[in-house]
Amino acid sequence: MKLARFLLIFIYGFSYSQVSISDIKRAGIKSEQDLINMGFTQSEINSLKKNSDQSETLQKDSTEKNTETPLENPKNERKIILESKKEKLKKEAVYGQSIFNSGAVLIQKNSDRIKAKDNYIIGSGDIISITIWGFSEFNNNFTVDDLGNIRPKLVGRINLKGQSFGNAKKIIKSKFSKVYDLRSSNMAIELSYSKVISVNVMGEVFSPGTYSVPSINSAFNILSLAKGPNQRGSVRNISVIRNGETIHNLDIYQYMNSPKKSSFAHLMDGDFIIVPTLGKVVSIGGEVVRGGDYELKEGETLQDLIQFAGGFNAKANMKQISIIRNTFNGKEIQSFSRAEAENVQLKKGDEVIISKVSDIITNQVSVKGEVVGPGVFDFKQGESLMELINRARGLTTEAYINTAHIYRLNNNLEREILQINLSDSKALKNTTVNNLDEVYIFSKKSFLDTTHVIVNGLVRNPGQIVFKEKMTLNDILTLVGGAQINADLSRLEIERIDFNASEKDTFNYVKILTKNILTDADFKIQPFDIINIRSLPEFKFQESIEVKGEVKYPGIYSLSGSQVRTADIIKRAGGLTKLAYGEKAYIQRAADSLGLILLDLDLVSKKETSKFNYILRPGDTIVIPRVNDIVSISGATGVKFLNNDKINAPFTKNKFTGYYLRKYAGGYDKKADKKNVYVITLNGQVKHTKFYGLRKPKVEKGDKIIVNYKAEKEKKEKKEKINWNSQIENLTVKLTGIATLWILISSSIN
Repeated sequence: MKLARFLLIFIYGFSYSQVSISDIKRAGIKSEQDLINMGFTQSEINSLKKNSDQSETLQKDSTEKNTETPLENPKNERKIILESKKEKLKKEAVYGQSIFNSGAVLIQKNSDRIKAKDNYIIGSGDIISITIWGFSEFNNNFTVDDLGNIRPKLVGRINLKGQSFGNAKKIIKSKFSKVYDLRSSNMAIELSYSKVISVNVMGEVFSPGTYSVPSINSAFNILSLAKGPNQRGSVRNISVIRNGETIHNLDIYQYMNSPKKSSFAHLMDGDFIIVPTLGKVVSIGGEVVRGGDYELKEGETLQDLIQFAGGFNAKANMKQISIIRNTFNGKEIQSFSRAEAENVQLKKGDEVIISKVSDIITNQVSVKGEVVGPGVFDFKQGESLMELINRARGLTTEAYINTAHIYRLNNNLEREILQINLSDSKALKNTTVNNLDEVYIFSKKSFLDTTHVIVNGLVRNPGQIVFKEKMTLNDILTLVGGAQINADLSRLEIERIDFNASEKDTFNYVKILTKNILTDADFKIQPFDIINIRSLPEFKFQESIEVKGEVKYPGIYSLSGSQVRTADIIKRAGGLTKLAYGEKAYIQRAADSLGLILLDLDLVSKKETSKFNYILRPGDTIVIPRVNDIVSISGATGVKFLNNDKINAPFTKNKFTGYYLRKYAGGYDKKADKKNVYVITLNGQVKHTKFYGLRKPKVEKGDKIIVNYKAEKEKKEKKEKINWNSQIENLTVKLTGIATLWILISSSIN
């Protein structure tokens, strides 16, 4: 019988999990030849040996001997096989399937610090640790033998076979109390090693097969080794079968929802865990804590389903629970209240939808606009409009009291407007507020034009100002930060719109008013006035010029007006010094990019009406050079200067350039352009030769004589000689061609 059972397990589970050699030995198979005689191929046997969890080797010709395992090094626990042919893990089909492959359930190993429950059944292979301390001392481990006995020295044999761990502790304590003084001592009895059992997991699991585990594990733990139920596997009706009878039914929902109330049968060697296909599956969605698909047992109601889904959430409408059900004619929907739904029996494939409560507040009134505390308020039956406004803490100072609106739903659920005069206290008291009314209090600003005043010109903050009643001209100046220092406050110009303009005025709506702030400070401003504040006539801030050179007091001078002339500034500068060369003075003017302006101060000093007595401009610089008795000569002269630049010679009165070139510069260089001799004066004036060089410029003090070189002529390229023979030959060919063309044309015409 044992062999037949093993073969059934082996054939079913070989392709899904590993089977240990020890399992084969317990089935009575002692050699590879026995497996060959049973029909297994050599490749299947080799695969079994390769995947075995122990290093044992089957003997081909001899029978293996049974050897006892020493207590101090127990090896009855076999390695738990986790690797197998696995189906690809998919999303759970119903709630609860994924708990096993998510790592939430772990297997208990003997290497862990195990703690047996009182209902644990003692059996062969268990190791019990007994410790006594205090007046008496004792410490030892005892292995339960095949007959269920342990044999402590002095105490003798203690039979524990089939006893629960709770009863076993009482029996052991009773036996030891006859030998040791336990009244003055403490005693601890623990399960230090749990016997290893083989449990078969079959049916709709991801990895069916036989699993060897410490017997301290429950069916729930062992299911995690098989990766739990697959998408087809039940989570509510898992059976534990022993000797052909169901000893326990495992309900995963009970464990997940009430773990303290869950109980698990103690497993024994050879037990089967069978996972059948799913039973009745229904779905629930909408306003529940955990929507999804759930498996229900027979007799469970809609109320049970809602409990599995975590109950209603805060937005659930408990008066509207809908069930969509499959029928022969298609889908049908049924609706229930929570009370009606408690005992509703669900069918396979039902879809339950928990509706959401409406976001609309059904008992409200609102007050908006110009009240101190606008908002939404609860509706009170019979409340007057005055009472509602008081609940909104009254009107603001900006409230428009002549008209308020109540937007009220009529029988067609459309808003209609009720107009109320807030200044009529009787109407306020007699107007009753209805549910869902919306009261709107208007602002005075809604009935007023937004008006303004514009200020342009010399004020600190020009721009647009909001108009206020009774605003004066002085108020305007205050709001813009006052006038600037150069503003002419005696002549403020106001552009005003006159809405009373008539045809007589040719409909000229703009009137110009002139006001003096000193006398018209209280002048009333009107909306849309434009106030222009301009500068004092011909006002200018200080503007200056600079005097450099030979005056007594050179420096910067302010212009006292717009008609200040050169002579005026020279007088303020103390006049010219003795070394001043007034005839060669000049003005540097940046304005209009004029640059240098010739100036003869000797003439200006003699006659103020002189054309050189210019009107000065801001930024001008008057330069008066010092008298210089030196004349410099440079350019194409006969003498090569020591410094290769120029030669300086003493000034001689009434002499021309020729004199200086002959006397001091060795005449002209052979490359000199005698027609282009220039003289540059101290004030930048340029004089040059005239009448093809016959008339030379007169030289004055400090002048510079410059003799230019002749421009180099471009060399003409040597022309090639004409080859007349070639030219005549080309001409003859062309004439012959023309004659031939003429003959052809004449022939065609004729």
